[in-house]
Parts: sequence; structure tokens; C-alpha cells
Amino acid sequence: QSHCFTSHFLHISNMATPSLPPTMGGTSSSSSFEMKPEDFRRLQTLPGNLECVNCGNPQPDWGCPKLGVLFCFQCSGLHRGLGTHISFVRSVTLDSWQPAQLRQMTAAGGNRACLEFLQRHGINIAPAPRGRATRQQLLAKYDTAAAELWRRVVQARAQGRPEPTKVPKDYQPISSNDNSNDHRPMKAVRVDPSRLQGFGSSPPPQSNNNNNTTRTILLIFAVVVVIAVVAITVTTGGWQWMTGLVLSSSP
Repeated sequence: QSHCFTSHFLHISNMATPSLPPTMGGTSSSSSFEMKPEDFRRLQTLPGNLECVNCGNPQPDWGCPKLGVLFCFQCSGLHRGLGTHISFVRSVTLDSWQPAQLRQMTAAGGNRACLEFLQRHGINIAPAPRGRATRQQLLAKYDTAAAELWRRVVQARAQGRPEPTKVPKDYQPISSNDNSNDHRPMKAVRVDPSRLQGFGSSPPPQSNNNNNTTRTILLIFAVVVVIAVVAITVTTGGWQWMTGLVLSSSP
């Protein structure tokens, strides 16, 4: 009877436990693992996950658990540059994953679910040309209050909590303080020209050693020229002519 009761209890517990990918079974939430091929294939079956969420490149193999989306290698660098509070980047084949992260990817529902959610909140989801997405385009999607709400929705789904419905009004986009996107004209700055010597704006100052070296080279060159003239004169018989000219002009 005890054995039958135990088996019946385990059966009920398994029915009450949410279905998780095989990789997660029996794994603590803090451990990491390499994503198995079957887990990746399961993610690929979610709507929109066969194309990059940003530019439409086929077979994306980089992901963001916070957003629950897949994107291509070209876009992975842009996502990484947004900061981990906006997009935490993981490679399907190169990085380790935690069970909670894979649960977020599954609970989100795929790329299409993310894009449709953002579109309902007034975000432009038009894809960029393949492999040519820009930082500005990603900020316009994911650095928004609507995207912050989506991140909270994904987390709530993965944890089995009620989904939030109100857009956070206190969200501050990083792009509002991003100096790299500031296109205001730069103010002219007056600089003392003497401070720019040696930096391409003027020749570097000459030292005394350089001046002495130049004079020595010129002196050697003059001596060589004189010796050459004398040698030519001697070989052509001009020496006798010059001697006669000197003697004839003497008293």
C-alpha cells in the first residue's frame, strides 16, 4: 500500500509540474548548460524564429532571454552594445544557458510575439535590410517603455506570475543621455598654435644638434665639389693653361 501511495503521489506531482525542455529537467535554476540541439529546434518552431527579429537574416542563432527573441550574428554585436539591462545576449552554440533563460525564450512565444506586442504599443517594427540593422533602429524598438513592459511580461510568464499590463511611465531611455547620438554642431575652440607643434599642424622645432649636422653635411659636399673640379681640370690639361695665364699676368 505504501508503494502504491508513493507512485500515485509522484504521478500527481508530474501532472502538476509545467512542461519544461528536457535540458531543464532535474537541473537547479542556478546551473548552466550548453543548449542541446533539440532545445534549439524547439525554439525554432516558435512563430518568427526562423528569421532574425531585426533584419530578417535566415537561421538566427543568437538570442536574448530578456526579450525572448532570436537574431543573427550581425545584430548580436548591436544588441550587446545596448547594455544588459536592455538586451542580454547569448549564443546558441558558444554560450552556456541557465534553465530560467531558456524558459524565458520559450515563454515569450517567439520573435513574432515580441514584434506584435511592440506594434500594439505604437513601436515601428519595420525590419532593416538583411545584415544592415543599425544601433538607432534597435534603440527605437528596445530602448522604450513598451519594450520594458515586454521584458517584464516575459519574466512574469517564465515565472508563472500574472503579466503586468501598464507601461512603466518612469522608464528613462539610455538614448536620451547617449552622447554618441548627439548631432548638435560642435563649438569652435581657440587653441594656441605653439601647442600644436609636432602634431601635424606645423614642422617640429629644430634642435641645435640638427643644425650642426646640416652644416657639416654642406661643408663636406662643398669639399667634394672642389676636389672634383680640380681633378677634371688636371686631366684635361687645363692646369698648364691656368699656370700660363697666371705667369703672363704677373709683372
